[in-house]
Amino acid sequence: MSQTCPHCQLALTAPKMKQYEDNFRCPHCQIKLVHNETDILLYGFIFISLITISLVLIGHTNTFIAISIASISYHFLRPVFFESHFRIKHADF
Repeated sequence: MSQTCPHCQLALTAPKMKQYEDNFRCPHCQIKLVHNETDILLYGFIFISLITISLVLIGHTNTFIAISIASISYHFLRPVFFESHFRIKHADF
């Protein structure tokens, strides 16, 4: 999914979060950019909550095991399904 640089408003394809350490640069204006932390936490919380509740209520799974399964699932599915939806923001540090 193509995202937009908040500075120059041009479309860019953000690298995966595991491909950079602190930030990455826009190829057009060279400004430092990061994925929005609020989106990362919100998507993670919603995904882990929904999967955990589903496993506990429908699958009658132990809560600790359900949270573990949901957390590991989010870890592996985040780069594939979620990262392309995270907003991009200017790095303030």
